[in-house]
Amino acid sequence: MNTAGSARKEENFSGWLGEFKITAFEQFDSELLVDECLESIRFNLDVIEKYNHQAESTRSMGEYVEIAASEARAETGRSKLAGNRETLSEIEDLYGVDAAILVAIWGIETDYGRRMGDFRVLDSLATLAGCGARREFFEAELKAAVRIVLSGAVGIPELKGSWAGAMGHTQFMPTNYLEFAVSFQESRKPDIWGACPLDALASAANYLAKNGWQEGVRWSEEVVLPKGFDYLLATEANWMGIEEWKAAGVRFLDEQPSSEFGPALLMLPAGKEGPALLASENYNVLRSYNRAAAYVISVGHLSDKISGRAGIRTDWPPTGHHLSKQEVEDLQRALAARGYETGGLDGLAGPATRSSIRKVQQMSGLVPDGYPEREIYNLLCG
Repeated sequence: MNTAGSARKEENFSGWLGEFKITAFEQFDSELLVDECLESIRFNLDVIEKYNHQAESTRSMGEYVEIAASEARAETGRSKLAGNRETLSEIEDLYGVDAAILVAIWGIETDYGRRMGDFRVLDSLATLAGCGARREFFEAELKAAVRIVLSGAVGIPELKGSWAGAMGHTQFMPTNYLEFAVSFQESRKPDIWGACPLDALASAANYLAKNGWQEGVRWSEEVVLPKGFDYLLATEANWMGIEEWKAAGVRFLDEQPSSEFGPALLMLPAGKEGPALLASENYNVLRSYNRAAAYVISVGHLSDKISGRAGIRTDWPPTGHHLSKQEVEDLQRALAARGYETGGLDGLAGPATRSSIRKVQQMSGLVPDGYPEREIYNLLCG
């Protein structure tokens, strides 16, 4: 960002902050600590730079998952699980959430507390709100962060996190902290920032439990699809019972799950060439934590490996099968030019884009898995 642009951003920020202070003082009764919080806020250009240049992932789903849930990370996770087994068992019993899932979230979010972020949270949230980046969202988070300081849970200098304001071992946003954070030892305010991760892990368990986690149900089961399988069944809206999936020819790699598994969604995270997963409703609960499919699958895969299972066993497609974000955007433009819905030209293959891809695949005699891969790209953009 050039110097003039930076100065303009900071000027806009100063104007916003002055207005925000007025409304904040009204909401918080002009408490002295509120004044201290708001007076401590500084514009942070690095936050804007990171927001504007969020790294485009050039990795395929398979590459992302295998790196995020690497054997080294799984080994560390097994060590963390064993070292905290007694306490984690108590958390598991209290909230009904598998301890391995909690450890996996910890590993994926902050590499077991090694990368919790060193940005001043008040600065980050104010900078993002003041520069118009989802203003309503970040203003609400900033007010929540002030409430956290007012509660005595953490001091202003210690309130640190990611550039986007996510905090602690399990990267809670401030509003989530206020709603879901718990003190496992019940002797103080929930501490998700300190060296001990147990409050953060218990808070993550509380979050998942209150968002519908089903005790004893695995996040997914890996399956094999028969020759001639009807790929139109693999849509985001098609939840079917285990017996229905079996009737469609789906075969489990492991023992069939119990009836408690409930209805399942067939996931093809890399299309017809990659693993096939029957996802339980717990998959959707994990999506409430982070909506990215790569994140959820990484957490699930890592939790399986931490638990001593094999995790996902089917090979992922080769790298050339994967489209870049720009290529997906080009594909969306080609679809839109032909009158298909895409849900936007953002380089993200959401439900609308995948539905349209599926229609084109059907018309072209291709397998309608809805996946944005090289074959459909060459057909529409070649």
